[in-house]
Amino acid sequence: MAESTDQTLHPARVIRREDFALSPVPASERRGLASLFSATLGIPSALVFFAVGGALGQAYGTVALVTGLIVASMIIGGAGIVLTSFAARSGLDSDLISIRAGFGLAGSAITSVIYSVNFVVLYTLETGIIASAVHAQYPGFPKAILFVLVAAVVLTLTWYGISSLSKAMSLTLPLFLVLIVVAATQVGSAEHGSFWSYVPASGSIDATAWLSVLAALLAFIVNATVAADIGRFLRPEQRRTGVLLFGGVLQVIAFGGATLLGAWFSFRLGGDSQPGAYLVSLMGGWGLLCVLLSQVRINMINAYSGSLSLSNFGARGLGLRPGRHVWMVGLVAVSSGLAMFDVASQLVQILTFEAVFVMAWVATLVAYIVCFDLDTPREGSRQNLDDAPNADPVGLGALAAALAVATPFAFGAGGELGIALAPLMAMVVSPVCVVALRRWARVEKRAAHAV
Repeated sequence: MAESTDQTLHPARVIRREDFALSPVPASERRGLASLFSATLGIPSALVFFAVGGALGQAYGTVALVTGLIVASMIIGGAGIVLTSFAARSGLDSDLISIRAGFGLAGSAITSVIYSVNFVVLYTLETGIIASAVHAQYPGFPKAILFVLVAAVVLTLTWYGISSLSKAMSLTLPLFLVLIVVAATQVGSAEHGSFWSYVPASGSIDATAWLSVLAALLAFIVNATVAADIGRFLRPEQRRTGVLLFGGVLQVIAFGGATLLGAWFSFRLGGDSQPGAYLVSLMGGWGLLCVLLSQVRINMINAYSGSLSLSNFGARGLGLRPGRHVWMVGLVAVSSGLAMFDVASQLVQILTFEAVFVMAWVATLVAYIVCFDLDTPREGSRQNLDDAPNADPVGLGALAAALAVATPFAFGAGGELGIALAPLMAMVVSPVCVVALRRWARVEKRAAHAV
């Protein structure tokens, strides 16, 4: 394998820079819990959570939002615990887990496309928030120059993978928290009635409204896969605590903290759900700094996890292994180009549609691990991924079935209610198909041996 050859020629340097994009993390390269968890905290500090909280709260009301946040936290937290546990024991990231958990080598390339597109979308949305903040302070600043500067910072801070990622996150987190507390203090001086009883003028809370909230929130199922991408570096003695932090606590912070705080900000500010603009309006240059810190932090994670995903796609699907950095530069370049267009205005719709594809994949992984593979990985075992089958009909069939059922509804086949139900359909259909197809595969295998 090209990756192994590179690591032999340039031992420590290449291993650390490549961050095991195509191979498991060995025990000698595991890291401390504190630095790894600080890296995952780049997720809830993303202002997209503030924006989503504001948009959903204004559209559907506080009760629908809060109850949706609770359910989403439970679903995503459960998936995060399963995936992070598997990743920490096997050393595999979520793309490499797909090879062993139902998809095979070529099959994992398909899921890597789904995963990497997600990071392109998120990077684009986060960069759009940066643009709104900068233009609120400096209206004439050219977008193209701004996006190039942001890209240069993100690439520099993510070039050495988990090492530089965790250091940058640890150093920037205290300042970000101070700025958010200052913003919350200023926002708290505004008064718009009772936040906890707010219902939009459009009508009362109903099932469609609540499901619409949940559908948008389930797009953040990627919190679970990113937790696995970082959690695979956990040391053996810290795995149990790390799995709970990455899988469960992280979701509570993201949904019960950032998203709910964003809804409260929006309510206090008379319905404004664009944090890039209102933070600058509230705090001027300090608000701009808060936005830049937040968005660079989350885009580091988008670039890092996206580069791992694209590395697997290139290696397993195209036979190309140019290195993680080439894919990372490509992802950042494409995302920056898309950010020139106003996609942030369609935030909720984009997240709902995206949730269908990512949910179908993640639900397949979780079902496969829980039902058939949870206890398989052990330290030093299952390290040769290229011994896996090229395509596994169990995962691929479950993914195809889930998308076949849910995608038409995501496009509007069942109206507004169908769109809201689409991610849940994918989440339910996929595990059922995993169990059915696995049993079918075993029956076929026995029949073949009998002949």
